[in-house]
Amino acid sequence: MQNSTQFPDFAVIIAAGGSGTRFGGDIPKQFQYLQGEPIVIRAMAPFCVHPFCRRIAVVVHKDWFDWMDEQLSIHHPWGTCVSIVPGGQQRGDSVYAGLKAIADPGIVLIHDAARPFVSVNMINETVLAAEEFGASAVAVPVTDTIKREEEGFIDGTVDRSGLWRVQTPQGFRYKDILKAYGMARKEGFYGTDDCILVEKYLGMKIKIIPGGDYNIKITTQEDLKIASALAISH
Repeated sequence: MQNSTQFPDFAVIIAAGGSGTRFGGDIPKQFQYLQGEPIVIRAMAPFCVHPFCRRIAVVVHKDWFDWMDEQLSIHHPWGTCVSIVPGGQQRGDSVYAGLKAIADPGIVLIHDAARPFVSVNMINETVLAAEEFGASAVAVPVTDTIKREEEGFIDGTVDRSGLWRVQTPQGFRYKDILKAYGMARKEGFYGTDDCILVEKYLGMKIKIIPGGDYNIKITTQEDLKIASALAISH
């Protein structure tokens, strides 16, 4: 990490408003327990102890507001200011609500609450790249062979060179991502991630930060089993 006169302050939006329909059950994936701790708390922890993270806005559905407040009182001994923000109908609505709930921090990271293994190095590199290039995202190169499908049959092979699987955190200059989200909301556009908004509306290029396969997003019951094994080694 750079020294304190160079490393920028930043804020974080934790996107925890999803209903977890693919996970199944009554409890969304981000509120499941992993080694005795809620996944969302594990996802927040590296940011909460980071010396230059000034504020965290965790965005949750209104039905889980009280639960989140209780969990923070149990699991949050850190000094970073954390606020709980009511989410919207879709992830984009929730992230936008989180962005509007914080004062301009200069740099803001957006992270999935269901990714509990983000590393300090990923955070640092994402922040620094966002400051230098305007936008950044953690990603890993595609290593599997990729096929196109048509009516249940393989219809060709996709050249995987230059293809990356994007993860989070994703980092931005605050004013840019806020502007892009505002433009997207006016058009009713919802992207599959946050980077697509600054690509689409501001024409920005995203600096890739090499991630890791361990930075998984827990989406299914099988993912939770994998995460439980990973948690033992982290």
